[in-house]
Amino acid sequence: MKISVVVATYNNSQALEGFYAGLKDALNNAGYAHEIIFIDDNSEDSTLQRLLGIRERDASVKVIKWHHRAGQHLAMMSGMRISEGQLVITMDDDFRTETGYIPELIGKIREGHDIVLGIRQGRKDPFLKRRLPAYLLNLAVSFFLGRRIHDIGYNFNAFTADSLKALKKYATIIDSLREFRKFSIAEIAVDISGEPPAYNSRYALRDMVSLGGKILRASLRPGFLQHERSILEEYEVLG
Repeated sequence: MKISVVVATYNNSQALEGFYAGLKDALNNAGYAHEIIFIDDNSEDSTLQRLLGIRERDASVKVIKWHHRAGQHLAMMSGMRISEGQLVITMDDDFRTETGYIPELIGKIREGHDIVLGIRQGRKDPFLKRRLPAYLLNLAVSFFLGRRIHDIGYNFNAFTADSLKALKKYATIIDSLREFRKFSIAEIAVDISGEPPAYNSRYALRDMVSLGGKILRASLRPGFLQHERSILEEYEVLG
């Protein structure tokens, strides 16, 4: 089995080398063939140069460069679209603890699940500004899917190639939520209590409201993200 790890990054040049080293060790220890796909979401610092340097040293690394700021969801999907693994793992580039949970993600997939979603435990971000909106958003997603989902805003997830084939028809994972109903979903708890509070969530209140609106429109009108689909190809694969 080959594993693809998809990582969206933006203005994170200083932390990339440490993140990559930890991820590479985890994948080597897991013992599977793998590829790492980094997506640079039009960073304004030296993130792209760092990624190209990593790619020169490691043939398993691919780099996608967006020509404008796409946003996390579109950027992530562009990496998932070029993935070649039988198992695809998505993750952010600002958590160090997640790599230790990769074997648990793989284990859930091997149990027969199609999609495995991470749940952040030990979050320190503000309750009213982030955790409460996230809770309400998760309730909306749970109602839409007809099953409890605890942390849809978290990007540490795993997908089988079969489930990803269905999701790739859409611009983002959020737009593809209706497809989740067709697959077996499991969740795992991820303890992020040791992470800096600033990294506990990338979503402010306005992001949650926007995301909630997208979920509502996706549930009422399939394929509403025509604009986002039209810009999904505005990137290039550098290797």
